[in-house]
Amino acid sequence: MKLLILGAGGHGKVCGEIARKSYEEIAFLDDNAPGVIGRMEDYEKLKGYESAFVALGNPELREEWIEKLIASGYQIATIVSEKAVVSKLATIGEGSVVMGGAVVQTGAEIGSGCIVSAGAVVDHDAKVGSFCHINCNAVIPAMKIVADKLKVNYGQIYVEE
Repeated sequence: MKLLILGAGGHGKVCGEIARKSYEEIAFLDDNAPGVIGRMEDYEKLKGYESAFVALGNPELREEWIEKLIASGYQIATIVSEKAVVSKLATIGEGSVVMGGAVVQTGAEIGSGCIVSAGAVVDHDAKVGSFCHINCNAVIPAMKIVADKLKVNYGQIYVEE
């Protein structure tokens, strides 16, 4: 299978490295980065890529591009590092990434288009809304609910506002 990643910055590189275990070929689109096969807008012209992933930090842009890709017939990839610990009883939404060292406990729900960075913990029965970013070493305590498009920053323990 072939994967097309939109965004070739640092976040895209990490996602690409994680995805290499699951895809035989990975290519990048980006408007500013070198070494890519085209610009972001070229996604409609490309043939042969069954799946796509949006590796952009901005939650509004992640949502917009995921919607465009779905409308064009792409399957949206979900990327989970083999070095992450994810319960079989947790759910990870399409277009989300769970990076190495992250822990997603039993009953936890991660929405679509989320970033769960290295070392983050989403404890049991917590619900993370769509297009959220749970940054490195952040903690979502058990049974907490994180609203859509919220960023929990480096090392923070989430406390509902």
